[in-house]
Amino acid sequence: MGMEQDVLKLLDEGVQDTKWIAENKVMLKEKYDEQFIAVKNRKVMASGKNYDELLKGLVAQGISPTDVLVEFITKIVRIP
Repeated sequence: MGMEQDVLKLLDEGVQDTKWIAENKVMLKEKYDEQFIAVKNRKVMASGKNYDELLKGLVAQGISPTDVLVEFITKIVRIP
C-alpha cells in the first residue's frame, strides 16, 4: 500500500470513528460524562478525567495518542 492509500485509510478511519461517536453520544454521555475518551476502530480504547490520565491509559496499552481520535464527553449543552 502506498503512502497516499495509507493517508486515505487513516482519514476514513477517523471519519468512521467520528460517526460512531455521534451515533453513540447518549451511551457515551452516560458512561464517560466529563471525561476524555480515545476512540479507535469504533471502540473506546481509554478514558480519563483529564488529558494526562487519558494518555497514561493509552501508554499502558502501547497505543500512541496519534493513533486515536480524542473527544471530551459531557452532558452539558453548550450554547454557541
